[in-house]
Amino acid sequence: MIYLHHMAQTEPAQKRFELLHQLVGAEWGGAALNALVDGYERRTSYAVEETTTSADDLSIRVKIRILQERAPDAWIEWPGQHITPYIDTGAVRDITDVWEENGLVDAFTEGAKEQVRFDGSYYAIPLNIHRINNLFYNVEMVERAGVNIDVNSPQAFVDVLEQLDDALDVAPFLMALRNPWGAIHVWETIVLGETDPQTYRDIINGDADRHRDAIASTLSILARYLEFANDDAQFSSLPDANAHFVDDEGALFLMGDWAASAYDQDDYGETWDTIPFPGTAGEYPINMDALIPSSTAGDTTAIDEFLAYAGSREAQTAFNRHKGSTPPRTDTDRSEFTDFLQDQQADFDAATSQVPSMAHGLAVHPEQLIEVKSTMAEFVSDPDPATTADRLADILS
Repeated sequence: MIYLHHMAQTEPAQKRFELLHQLVGAEWGGAALNALVDGYERRTSYAVEETTTSADDLSIRVKIRILQERAPDAWIEWPGQHITPYIDTGAVRDITDVWEENGLVDAFTEGAKEQVRFDGSYYAIPLNIHRINNLFYNVEMVERAGVNIDVNSPQAFVDVLEQLDDALDVAPFLMALRNPWGAIHVWETIVLGETDPQTYRDIINGDADRHRDAIASTLSILARYLEFANDDAQFSSLPDANAHFVDDEGALFLMGDWAASAYDQDDYGETWDTIPFPGTAGEYPINMDALIPSSTAGDTTAIDEFLAYAGSREAQTAFNRHKGSTPPRTDTDRSEFTDFLQDQQADFDAATSQVPSMAHGLAVHPEQLIEVKSTMAEFVSDPDPATTADRLADILS
């Protein structure tokens, strides 16, 4: 764990509050976090004391701190179902007054509000909206192979991978499987592409058993994809797999829009490009980050000021420009974003559905996600679609 004093302390009596987060490094949110904190500190006498940890360790770190009765004053984490245990145990504070007093209720998209509103009360500030069904591709490799990758279903995409495998000497399909969320991310996108948004919602909302056959068939497709993955996929983290893509060591990469933060934006549409994953055109499955306040913070004045600023148009624009995501506010100036992000935001506006991600904690309860991760880890090591489908249907029903 790393402790950072974001701004040099000029006066010994300067008041501080702690923010725990995983946004470290320019490519993985560090610049976005800096923009958010700098903007806040320019407007207040308070200072933010950052405590950083890894993305993989963030959730457990928050839970440990809460159990030790020394919760951080605020932290950045996934909203949605992921934060329901915190709400149920009283670990986070109702901040409906912050929303209402700062005009945030009318400023945010309904989908974003749904991920932080429970029983009519607000418990966090949405910071961004990430799209998870981007199929990034190396333009030169795809053109050299002479393969049409824009097919109409995840099943048809198997043929694409076979053709790329024959034509290229690199991995057709990059995967990051060291953490099971990488496999879940691909699988849930296959589910959306092979079925429809309503079936996907049925599966995440407790009616998975009725769709056991669909779960099994989509796992069979995932098993085929594994055959075309990078040799080190089971040992690759997201940065590892993304580095393979940047270094021309793989043709295709299914990942959230955050991956593009590592790409040269001037080369968008020339050396790298993206399409919706096969079968998901018109869909915008989402992941989000949110700023979450602890219920045990002593001085809430600074926290409330920070929450209000984080929800402002200025902060949302600055944060999302650097994070590589879509602002959940509806009134940001999109001309300030890269061409890639403007295209993503246009797709967001035109989307027919915006289902929440399982892999990233929005769609299922944390206890379910732990079981799903364990089951998917076993599947990656020894693919068995029928047995795994039974387990997933039981977990999600």
